[in-house]
This record gives sequence, structure tokens and C-alpha cells, in this order.
Amino acid sequence: ELRRYLPVERVAGRAVQEEFDASIGRLQARLDAWYAQNEEEKRSLIQRAQHLRTKEDSRDTVDAVKRLQLKWKEVGPVQRDLERRLWEEFREQCDAVFQKRQQAHADYTAGLEASKTQAVALCEEAEQVAALSGPALLEGAGKIPQWRAAFESLGEMPRTDQRALHARFERALHLCETQVAQQRAREKERSFTHLLEAAGHIQAYGWAVAQNAPPADREALKQAAENFIAGV
Repeated sequence: ELRRYLPVERVAGRAVQEEFDASIGRLQARLDAWYAQNEEEKRSLIQRAQHLRTKEDSRDTVDAVKRLQLKWKEVGPVQRDLERRLWEEFREQCDAVFQKRQQAHADYTAGLEASKTQAVALCEEAEQVAALSGPALLEGAGKIPQWRAAFESLGEMPRTDQRALHARFERALHLCETQVAQQRAREKERSFTHLLEAAGHIQAYGWAVAQNAPPADREALKQAAENFIAGV
């Protein structure tokens, strides 16, 4: 605007120009001081963001970064050639915190699903054993303490599945224990029956000996008793 008001007498114009330049210089000094203060504040925000980047992931850390971003918007500008460089450095630190949070969330979700998969596998194994009988049932049910320890050591599961999986696992173990108890009861009953039958074989042999039965008959009865006892 000053240059629009020409021509001006040289001597008087020089004095006005010097006064004008001095005023502009004072304004520029104030502006430069403001830029310097803003630069200092923004570098401080960058350092704080760098510090947050080194901390363990948490919701508080993310919230702190968001507060720094709001603070950045409140700070005035800096020299144009420096503004973009500072902003990119600040954004890099903030993005690193958010990415760390995202990765932690992904790892947490994967851990939940892994625990759920292991829990389902334990339930299925117990249910399969509960469907067996005889020696296979007894052998499989011997793993019940191992299954329980494995289930209790599982990490956190999805909240929507956790209660149902616990209930399913306990049902499977209870069914295994019930089947084992019934199997042992049947074996006990069968053992008693075998004992009576063995006693009958021995009694028949003893009666044959007492009656002085032919040797071939006595030997046949003795062999029958021994074969039966050996087979039960």
C-alpha cells in the first residue's frame, strides 16, 4: 500500500520510509517471537507424544494422545517451511500409538478366540470319551484331572461364549464320571457272577473227586474250572 502513494519528495519520502520500515520491523519481531513460542510448544507436544509411544498400550494412553491432538490445534502457526515438517513428525508419533492400540486389540481378540477353540476341543474330547464303554471308557476318563487343569489354565474367552462353554465342559465331565461309576458297578456285578460260576465249577470238580468219578471226567471238570478262572 505504501508504494501506491508515489511520487513523494525524496528527502521527506526517505524519512517516512525509514519510520515505516521500523514499524514493520517491530511487528515482524513480535510475529517471529510468536512463531518461536508456537514452535517450542509444538516441539514439546511432539516429545510428549514420543513418550506416550513408549508406554504400555492402554485406554489412558490413547486418551492422552487425543488430548495432545486437541492441544496442537490450539497452538498457533510457525514459519511456513517448518509447519509441515513438525506436523508430520507429530502425526507419526500419534499414529504409532493408535496402531499399537489396534494391534493390541487384534492380539487380545485372537487370544479370546484361541482360548475358545481350546475349550471347545476339551469339551469334545470329554464328550467322546463319555460315549465309550469298557476299558476304553476307563482309560479315557483317567484324563479328567488333566482336562480340568487344562481348562482352568485357559485364558479369557469371549464373554458371550464363556458361561456356555464352562457349563458344557462340566456336563461332559459329569457324564464321564457317571458312565465310569456305572461301568464299575457293572464290572462289580459281573465279578460276583463270575465268582459264583467259578465256585460252581470247583464244586463240580470236587464232587466228582469225592464220588471217585472216572479220571477222564475229573480231569475234564478240573480243566473246565481252570479255563473259566483264567478267562475272567
